[in-house]
Amino acid sequence: MSESDSSNLIKYQDITSPCDEYELARDGITLKRNFLTKKKLDLLNTELDNLFEIPSFNGRISCKLLWKKNSIGYVKRILIPELTVKSINLLELAVDINNLLLEQNKLKTNPNCLAALEIIEEINPTPLFWHTDNREDMYRAFIYLKGGGIDSGAFQYMVGTHKRDYYIEHKLSKTEINQLSNKIYIAKGNPGDLVIADTVGFHANKPRQEKRRIIRFELHPKVKDYPKSPICLPSFSLSEKIKMNLDLFDQECLGKRNNYVNNRDYSIASIKFAASDVLSEIFSRYKKRLLKKLNKFVEKILDRFKIS
Repeated sequence: MSESDSSNLIKYQDITSPCDEYELARDGITLKRNFLTKKKLDLLNTELDNLFEIPSFNGRISCKLLWKKNSIGYVKRILIPELTVKSINLLELAVDINNLLLEQNKLKTNPNCLAALEIIEEINPTPLFWHTDNREDMYRAFIYLKGGGIDSGAFQYMVGTHKRDYYIEHKLSKTEINQLSNKIYIAKGNPGDLVIADTVGFHANKPRQEKRRIIRFELHPKVKDYPKSPICLPSFSLSEKIKMNLDLFDQECLGKRNNYVNNRDYSIASIKFAASDVLSEIFSRYKKRLLKKLNKFVEKILDRFKIS
């Protein structure tokens, strides 16, 4: 279904204020404006601008270029963000998000763990398709750092579909999307806004024709046997808030190594870009040094043949 075809079917597209009234338990999604203060947002984006500027090809901690097509787009991710980012305490944000999640799910009894933490920057004109993750009690939280609009990857959700009484394996068909189009809510946000969603409900996102940069958290009950990413607790992040909430970072996977997904070092096999892009990146990074050496070489040749 094209953007033009779907625009007339979307019920919630122009909602701005009432979206704050959506409740996680009832609707499957909630949006909190200005969750990240402007001061913290500016500090973080300044640091990330530097980290995203020079991708790592040798394992140095900065960002990884995962996908690139010239003139089309790219995907970059910060390597181990809780260890790399120092301008703000990302683990404290996870604690605040978990507290908000528990506040909106008052009947929840099983303690959560932080199962994933990523910072992603991307430009990609292809929207993410409508689908479900089919993991009960698993929540994803996004903080928009840049973008979050219709042309910059706004999150989309079909309100209330986390409580459906039928099974969908993963991806929705065009017919199913049309049938549920009156439930679509586009979580248009500004930098600093937070979205939390129960991803059993059907979700997608808008094209990232303009840059989108987000922090993505994943939380679920410890008792659930879902995939997890290892979370680092660097010494500089061990504030009183973290010490009081260490249980959130205990994934209870000791001796269960198969529960972990190795998605934090990004092997070469998982990275999709052309060799020409790598050479271009390396040349741009070392251009001055290479040109200087080339000039010296030419000078030696000219001197040898005594060409003035």
